[in-house]
Amino acid sequence: MLRLFLDGRRILALAAAFFALAISAPAWALTTGTLKVSVVDDTEVPIKGASLELTGDSLIGGKQAKNTDESGTATFVELPPGTYKLVIEKASFRGVTLEGIEININRTTLQNVAMEVGTTEQVTVVGRQVIDTSNTTSGVVLDKSFLQHIPAGRSYQQAVATVPGVQAGSGGNPNMAGGGTNENTYMLDGANITDPVTGTFSLNFNFDAIQQIEVLLGSYMPEYGTTTGASSTSSP
Repeated sequence: MLRLFLDGRRILALAAAFFALAISAPAWALTTGTLKVSVVDDTEVPIKGASLELTGDSLIGGKQAKNTDESGTATFVELPPGTYKLVIEKASFRGVTLEGIEININRTTLQNVAMEVGTTEQVTVVGRQVIDTSNTTSGVVLDKSFLQHIPAGRSYQQAVATVPGVQAGSGGNPNMAGGGTNENTYMLDGANITDPVTGTFSLNFNFDAIQQIEVLLGSYMPEYGTTTGASSTSSP
């Protein structure tokens, strides 16, 4: 399954993009990501009531704020793919700032934060993603930085061909996960744009507008149960 997410700063009319590769595909798909934060003290005890403020250029509607619950966790949902900054504060603890948190399409980014006792000095660290063991889907996300530096042509079809398990096919239509070039479904911003006659892609757009491409190669969720090839999503 191929899913593409478009950069809203370049194309305001398209906030997200989704491409899925299959014989027949669902009429919708996730084009956002999730951030789950776990906050503990230096003895690994969960911290309840810590305030979290999330900001980022991709965030629609301005910053978001949440407080940790009794288990010391807080979750931000439906986040557009991009890079975010998270500020965590709690009385009697040193504040923590996480920078460079990457949010990807249809993925849950996990951040584990330990706060030290103290009232001065804000600690700044670079966000590190923890492996999400709840997601069993086989696939990868190609971010904007990768897309700008790969030695490939300027199309999402050629970019996807760099992923293990994907081969460039005829007419720009890739073979994915052993499927044929006509066994793919393409979706843009949740809408199926697969050519109903040929079963191949029917739309091209500015390569510089792509924010991310997600390539799903197996172990799909039930909504992708009809997929025989693979799927990818991209975002301008």
